[in-house]
Amino acid sequence: MSFDTVLIAVGDEAESGGKTLARVAAETAVGTNATVTVGYGFDREEYENTISRHGFDRSVDRVDPADVATRVASVRAARDYLDEAGVDSAVRASVGDGGPETFVQMATDLGADRVVVGGNRRSPAGKAVFGSDAQAILLNAPCPVVYVRHELA
Repeated sequence: MSFDTVLIAVGDEAESGGKTLARVAAETAVGTNATVTVGYGFDREEYENTISRHGFDRSVDRVDPADVATRVASVRAARDYLDEAGVDSAVRASVGDGGPETFVQMATDLGADRVVVGGNRRSPAGKAVFGSDAQAILLNAPCPVVYVRHELA
């Protein structure tokens, strides 16, 4: 199967989470010349805090969310891994609620061939109470989704 675009749905997890997702995406992309897009969804408060913390120029109308996302540890770790693996990569970010719909929309907009998403194991009660972003992506993405449990990394 040929892949053109693989989307990694990176959350605000630690660097190891971004690197793990990048490793799995690179396994798919190597040999296919696919581009791996590292996706990140900010909520409005996190976006503003990240801009302030990293000293972005606020005199411009709007700072590109992708530029801001490159300062997030998990995004940097994913990009670094992909660079070392020789995989073409890009960053895409949006500002909104930062929920799973963000990644479903990114996958749709990119025409992604695959989405790689991670999460932690939860009990059925935990899922019922807290919901599952990964589950929402699995159920709604317009393409196949690879789920990676973080504790297996």
